[in-house]
Amino acid sequence: SSVKVDLVARDDKKAVTLKISSIPKGTESIDYELSYDTSAGLPKGALGTIRLKDESSVEREILLGTCSRNICKYDEGVTKINLVLRFNHPKGSSQFQKEYEL
Repeated sequence: SSVKVDLVARDDKKAVTLKISSIPKGTESIDYELSYDTSAGLPKGALGTIRLKDESSVEREILLGTCSRNICKYDEGVTKINLVLRFNHPKGSSQFQKEYEL
C-alpha cells in the first residue's frame, strides 16, 4: 500500500515511463501489463517482468508499439492506459491496478 507508481507519457506519446518507488523489501520481481486502445479502436498492450536485486525503486521506458529489425511502428491515438502490476515475493504476490490518462 505504500508503493508509489507513476506512468508518464513521453512528449511524442510514442512511449511511457513506468516509475515505481517504495518497493517492499524482499520483492523479487514485478510483472507489468499495459493495455490500451489505439485511435483505430484496436486493443493493444505490452507485457514484461522487471527483475529486482534489492532495489527500492525502478524506472522503465515502455514503447507504445512494436519494433522489428530496428524499424518501429508506433500506436497512434493512445489516450488511456490500464496498468496492472504484480509484485512477486517469497510469501506470495500482491497486485496493483490503475488507469492513467495520457
